[in-house]
Amino acid sequence: MVKNPRAPKVNPIISISDLQFRYHPDSELILNIDSLVVQPGQSLFIQGPSGSGKTTLLNLLAGVLVPVQGEISLLSTQLSTLSASERDAFRSNHIGFIFQLFNLIPYLSVIENVTLPCQFSQRRAGRTQSRTESQSKSKALPQREAIRILTHLEMEPFIHRSVTELSVGQQQRVAAARALIGSPELIIADEPTSSLDAHQRDRFIELLFGEIRQTGSTLIFVSHDAALAKHFDQVVNINELNRDSALKSQ
Repeated sequence: MVKNPRAPKVNPIISISDLQFRYHPDSELILNIDSLVVQPGQSLFIQGPSGSGKTTLLNLLAGVLVPVQGEISLLSTQLSTLSASERDAFRSNHIGFIFQLFNLIPYLSVIENVTLPCQFSQRRAGRTQSRTESQSKSKALPQREAIRILTHLEMEPFIHRSVTELSVGQQQRVAAARALIGSPELIIADEPTSSLDAHQRDRFIELLFGEIRQTGSTLIFVSHDAALAKHFDQVVNINELNRDSALKSQ
């Protein structure tokens, strides 16, 4: 295949090189990764058992943790060059996180939980404007976009309910809607289907991918459930990605 020399170069959304991480200076390395590259719009499935470092890797990608060595680049930004407050702002603007335990605010309604990221990120609040049909009453744009996402995730009847009244599967969809609002470039999902039965799991994956196709977001999804791998563009096993884990298993 002949490459077009005039075609614009697309930078990876994620680039990791020579990454090492340990929680304490005198402890063993948790992660030791030579490289990982993810292109914009891809879906990456990271498989591995409990305790293999999957959540640690996600926290490094989100800038919650800082590597002891190596570089993590997100959207061409080296996270190591940012202060803690700058990493917080970067995460709010560019990353939607679906937590394993959902981390919903119990005293807020469904729609209030979903629109919460727009209160912390003007960028995501502004991007809801391009996702809504009407340009008027700008303060209502996040609410209208939240309703659109919740409707697509089959949660429209529950919009004004307290999240404490919802089933586990319904809470999971609220957590997904909160991560998706404002079309962040990167969606990170940490074992979000671990509490669901097979039918709920498959339906959630179907709805999640349907929404991501509309937003164009990149998806990083970790799970111990190998049955989910077939849905993703790229699949890696963290024990193969992580040099220390590979060495220990030999």
